Amino acid sequence: AEDATAAAREKLSSLEFPAQLVLEQPEEETAEEKPNMGLVKLSKLPALDGFCSHGMFARTGRTAQPSDYSCARRDARAKPAPSNLVGVWAEVARVIANFSQDLQELLGQMLPSEMAAVLEKKAPLSGEALPPGELPFDVSKHPTCKVAHAQRSLSRWSEDMAFFRDRAASTKQYSLKLKTGGQWPSLDALAQLQKKVAALKESDEAAVSEALTVLLKAAGAVEETSSEDRVEMRLPVLGPPGVPQVLAAAVLWSGLVRIPLRHVALRQTEGGLADGEPLPGRPGELQLLSDLAVLVMLRASRLGLLSRSLEELSRVQVQVQALEAGEPLESRRLLLAQASASLAATLRSKRAYAPGDLEGSYDPRFLAFEFTRNLLLRENQVNLVQDFISTLENKEGGSAMVKQMIMGQGKTTVVCPMLVLMLANGEQLVVLVVPSALLDMSRRVLRSTFASVLTKDVGTFECERSSAFDPHLLKKLEKAKQSGAAVVTVPTSVKSLMLRMLET
Repeated sequence: AEDATAAAREKLSSLEFPAQLVLEQPEEETAEEKPNMGLVKLSKLPALDGFCSHGMFARTGRTAQPSDYSCARRDARAKPAPSNLVGVWAEVARVIANFSQDLQELLGQMLPSEMAAVLEKKAPLSGEALPPGELPFDVSKHPTCKVAHAQRSLSRWSEDMAFFRDRAASTKQYSLKLKTGGQWPSLDALAQLQKKVAALKESDEAAVSEALTVLLKAAGAVEETSSEDRVEMRLPVLGPPGVPQVLAAAVLWSGLVRIPLRHVALRQTEGGLADGEPLPGRPGELQLLSDLAVLVMLRASRLGLLSRSLEELSRVQVQVQALEAGEPLESRRLLLAQASASLAATLRSKRAYAPGDLEGSYDPRFLAFEFTRNLLLRENQVNLVQDFISTLENKEGGSAMVKQMIMGQGKTTVVCPMLVLMLANGEQLVVLVVPSALLDMSRRVLRSTFASVLTKDVGTFECERSSAFDPHLLKKLEKAKQSGAAVVTVPTSVKSLMLRMLET
């Protein structure tokens, strides 16, 4: 570990940075400090990415330090840009104005309504096609069903059956239009839809590319002012010049859901650089950067939707071409129905967390998660996360909740990472207790989710009754809580810890 640290320090020392941006070396590690989770500690490395890493491997440096990801609301409409902007900020305002024209579409029904012209609304389910609204059996008279918890279970099952029947009766269903007098969609209509989707994808790619160029140019601008007694340098939100653009963009994306996010002033004096502090005035620059970054994320996430639309459209075309070539309908009916239903759902996709109109607000953490994971959150996933958050925030009504989801609904890859993002705020410790068979997968998913843009540390808690007890365990868990980290463990470790506590 010492050799690796020395090599890393030597490599960092060879990098060229402006003299006035050299960061102060951190103090030496004291003898009482112990390595966290048995991994190499990076506290001796200066922070050169513009922000301090304040996780389990804390580094120190003279840079701005965002606190957490607790920004829960953001206005849907971008703030009006001043009319007297010049230079790169005028370009930023122009791109924001262009992107804002499609804001209702980007935040609502993500694809233009003309693309849904190939769809037709199906009649809602009714009669025997609906699922039963009551239990298909009656065990209420059985002696074991007389106890209170059995009666509560039967009541909940009956409510669930009625709920699913009502939902099936009210759900709007869409399918691809069939060609006149035919039993499958028209190849010509599918080809026209493919051209529209491809054209919109090409347009979005060009718009995002232009916006990213302007965004990084504005965010990387450094301004210097001088007076008789000091030289003041305004550092951009992306950190010192020379930071790689990929890293700089990642800091900007994550900054949308961090508090506080601010410019930093480094004042040059005879003794060196003074502490960083927020610069007074000109807060509109940061607002412009934030608004443009949000619009870029909205359009970039739609690019992923357009790519998926083209893939699903291609699968439908394969089935239709086979039918046009003379294959029997029965051999392709199921595959065609599945591909058509998937395409119809994609064409009607919308953001589940978006406000009803542009005057409302939404939680930007959902958008940041969609952007980093290249997916579109489902309505039930958003509702589930919001239910957990509201339950924990309700101090009077208790803080316990149990939810159930079937396999493939995103428990491990969507819901758990979203809860970690929102709940691990430095004030409470987030612990994920998973089955032993899912420990590696859950840990891998969390680490891949919080590896770059939305950064969080992920640790593993292991405890056995026969193993030596770690005297620094409490310190490690407190550091994980303060740094907003997540801890993954299994039920046996939690039970072993409780038994060790009773034994001592």
